[in-house]
Amino acid sequence: GTMPFAAPEAILANKLGYDGILADRWSLAMLFIEVMCGLRSIEEALLPLVNAQDSSLEPSEVAAGLIFQTFARTGTVEAFCHRMVPDAQVLRPWLQPLLAGLAKVNPEARLPVSFIKASLPESVGKGPHFGI
Repeated sequence: GTMPFAAPEAILANKLGYDGILADRWSLAMLFIEVMCGLRSIEEALLPLVNAQDSSLEPSEVAAGLIFQTFARTGTVEAFCHRMVPDAQVLRPWLQPLLAGLAKVNPEARLPVSFIKASLPESVGKGPHFGI
């Protein structure tokens, strides 16, 4: 997968193995962050760590470790949410807890799909093009 959309455990799969569905939940969180906070916002946040390690964001154990380290810190998701583009700020009360629950470094702690679906705001998913 593409860094940092690939879950840390997916990058380390040959050593640890991983659950694809749980990894997809991580990827969903990263996608939301990129869409709501701006392109390359995750890479920009990781860049100081990458430079300090004299590394890159190519899929590797070092990159997975940097992503793990960043998202294991309390407040990381909240910091990204502060950077949301103005048009997305209206979604912040819904999106911030959702992202915090999906961007867990422990795959087993990530929110279940049923919670994601149940937490959608009333205005999301309504209309003829949504099967929700």
